[in-house]
Amino acid sequence: ELSLDFLRGVTRQLDLRGLSLQLIPKLGRQLLLQAAFQTTADALIVHAEIPPELMPQLKAIHKPLVLVDRFIPGITSIGIDDQQGARAAMEYVLSKSPRTLVIACLPVGQEERPLLMRDPSRPHGGSVGGMRLAGYLQALRAAGFPMSQTVLLEIDDEQPEQAAQSTLDLIRSSATPQSVGIVCMSDRMALSIWREIRAQGLPSPCALIGFDDIPEAAAAGLSTIRQNSFLKGEQAVRMALDGLDSASLPVELLIRST
Repeated sequence: ELSLDFLRGVTRQLDLRGLSLQLIPKLGRQLLLQAAFQTTADALIVHAEIPPELMPQLKAIHKPLVLVDRFIPGITSIGIDDQQGARAAMEYVLSKSPRTLVIACLPVGQEERPLLMRDPSRPHGGSVGGMRLAGYLQALRAAGFPMSQTVLLEIDDEQPEQAAQSTLDLIRSSATPQSVGIVCMSDRMALSIWREIRAQGLPSPCALIGFDDIPEAAAAGLSTIRQNSFLKGEQAVRMALDGLDSASLPVELLIRST
């Protein structure tokens, strides 16, 4: 749904300008970037996860280029303030006085993760997972919450049920399951956990929060961080065609019933 909202924003701006859109689908994590490099389009908006080894090819493209959800020096980028959103999410969970914290993370690079653990004030890779993890860790350090009581689970967002299984095992083994706080880097992870908790009749955690505010989050009463993907799509076009500088859009903390 977020990707569709992003595309709606892109197409709205293009329609206003009388321009056409060429979609190169199925980039995702199995990147087929040669198709993008060979496109005849006059400008490129890259909404895909780009590994570091492909950055030189991106920087060598001699046409307007905008990178989405990844901030790389030398490339115009549009995204959201992932760190601020993650800090707000973690501060909400900490306000419920958890004894144990579970952080369900999007994949973070093997080199980036230890750097963040040592110094979360300086994210290095610019990835969504890295920026959100940095925000969580910043809030933990500011609150003085011990890492010994924090469990980091790296979860592929294409398989959110992994987050549910690992988290439920921890809740079952906890002497005080109601004191477990759960922070997820996506609503899909958080919703998979919430559904299984309710289906199995387990005690509710003291707090559960996701990220992105997909439509299912509101229906489930999930607390989350809202982002405006439609505006992100509009801004991507403005950057590509009007020469606007990189920008990080604000996010909003939504407190519901979890």
